[in-house]
Amino acid sequence: MSSGLFGFTFNTLRKRANDPNNGDFWLPQKLRGADSPSKSGKLLPLTANEWDLGAIQGQAGTDLSKTVAGQWWLKKVGMDRKSDPDIEKHEAIPCPESPFPKLSMQEISIFGLDNVFIMDNPLIEKKSSGYSAKLSVEFHHYTDPGKFPGLEPFHLIGKYFFQQCVCSSPFGSSNLGSPKCDTWYPSETISTHGNFNFQFNGIFADVVIEIMILGAGNERKFIAEVREILIRGIDLNTEPELAISELTAESSLKFSLNNIWLPKAKDALTSDSGRKGLFLSLNQTLNLPENLKKISDMLTSQVEEFFDKTLGDVPPGKLTDRRISASENAADQYLLDRIEYSLNHTGSDYYLPDLIRKFSEPKLEPFTIQNIPLEKVEYYGLEFHDIMLNKVVVEGLSHAGIFPGSLIGKETGSEMKLSIPPSFISSENGNQDKLLSVPLSIRAPFSMKAFDGEEDVVIEGSLRINVSQSILQTFIILEGDEVGSLKIGFDLIQIQAELANISLNITLDSTFEDLIEAILNEDGMKQGILDSVNQKLAEQLASVGNFVTEYVKKALLSKLDGVSV
Repeated sequence: MSSGLFGFTFNTLRKRANDPNNGDFWLPQKLRGADSPSKSGKLLPLTANEWDLGAIQGQAGTDLSKTVAGQWWLKKVGMDRKSDPDIEKHEAIPCPESPFPKLSMQEISIFGLDNVFIMDNPLIEKKSSGYSAKLSVEFHHYTDPGKFPGLEPFHLIGKYFFQQCVCSSPFGSSNLGSPKCDTWYPSETISTHGNFNFQFNGIFADVVIEIMILGAGNERKFIAEVREILIRGIDLNTEPELAISELTAESSLKFSLNNIWLPKAKDALTSDSGRKGLFLSLNQTLNLPENLKKISDMLTSQVEEFFDKTLGDVPPGKLTDRRISASENAADQYLLDRIEYSLNHTGSDYYLPDLIRKFSEPKLEPFTIQNIPLEKVEYYGLEFHDIMLNKVVVEGLSHAGIFPGSLIGKETGSEMKLSIPPSFISSENGNQDKLLSVPLSIRAPFSMKAFDGEEDVVIEGSLRINVSQSILQTFIILEGDEVGSLKIGFDLIQIQAELANISLNITLDSTFEDLIEAILNEDGMKQGILDSVNQKLAEQLASVGNFVTEYVKKALLSKLDGVSV
């Protein structure tokens, strides 16, 4: 999990968000269902009242302005002053103070934002507050309208307005480099407008998202805040291909719009200057605070739905009342606390006591050990040796609950501390697991030999150890970038108990009963038995990890994809 728990969540969710057969998480469907900022209608298609793209500069702008000036001179001035001999002394020029055509657009609608596919390999930065992520999306990914009805190519429709100031100037002044208007004919602003439909090919966007946790203690909430959406082409620092599929024209000047003006207008719109203004306005609309807020709300809801579906929901105020330290990652710890609630909650699919009872390879409830040899001991001049516990049965590992706030993320994994029995777990609707009140116990037949100075005396009986309060300390290592490659490993499973909390009773048909019980209740004997049990648990770390991995993967895939467990 090189990118942390968020990277694992992103990769797992991304696969479902890109799957048209996933009715819960497919992103186009989620975007189509998002409400508009005004809460009247839907978010998509996004709309804008007006874009001021400014002056279209460069050669294409110059050509269009000269075309308008030439047609104005021919179709209007020439008709008004055709009998004036001074017409030969003047010519038309674009107004020097406004030499380029100005372009604006109105009633713009942006279609195809829901036809989107999330790319892999996001840039993820882990920090104490959560994560910063930059991910890329591809638009017009779904190209078959028969298979994906309603998913359109990325395109804009609306109305455009070109304005060009023109005037008369002394003939030949346009060749002097600094022409000026004269007063022979009044200057005029020529307006041309019409409808447009622009389509884009090879269009992508880079989306910057902040993953954070708001609130404190048991009121913490997950937030995915979209900070920026920037349209680009296939490669970084490139623009998408722009194609004009429709452009109509009406003008205040009567001239050959279709044959003369429209080709020049298309050149102007697709020029570097035209595209720059267009993409600047498009990005500005996408990044309006109200639009980013609605997309953020949708993504937050999507991730929360993912958490609820995979881990179960957490009632308000039931999350661990934890204060996050500066060294902890707030987003990771929030997710770990949700996992903790799920493991402690009796209605969860991951309820820890039930999970431990389900273990088969190895079987943990009860956990059996073939034999435990103990060190020889001398007691009141007698030597007791060959002490052996046989067919040892450890009961109560499943009577465990996680100490609130003890599932903590570390640099190399997560530590988890369980209590046996967990008195801190409260019942819900009377559905308390009654076994949780039963402490850990160990029972076994035992045998030993007592040497009285002349010969060995074989002693056999049975013992039972009760551990009134114990801790099961674990350290978990998570690997894999998404649920399909998930691997859960255990680096530590260890029973810890104060020796004063361990009591031992024996059953022995012998006059040595009180003596043997006193021997076995020695702290050294208790610690030896506990150490031996922990050694056998350590030998099962790999098997425990394999079982948990398969169980969790099957449960997650069932919840996310409907795959049968």
